[in-house]
Amino acid sequence: AEGLTATAIFGFVGILAQVVMMRVATMVLGLDMSSCLESDRFTHESLMVAAAQFSLGLVVAVAIL
Repeated sequence: AEGLTATAIFGFVGILAQVVMMRVATMVLGLDMSSCLESDRFTHESLMVAAAQFSLGLVVAVAIL
């Protein structure tokens, strides 16, 4: 039970951190996330967002392990 609780807490904190990171990226960098996600064209902004999400996901995964 203790392991499941810790995993749930780390998972929730990880999701919250990704949401906060996306909000900070939109405000600080001036990214328009809706147009970035809906665009049919590849943009460098989408690559930057994907790299940030992947890195943060790795940190959360290692924290859970």
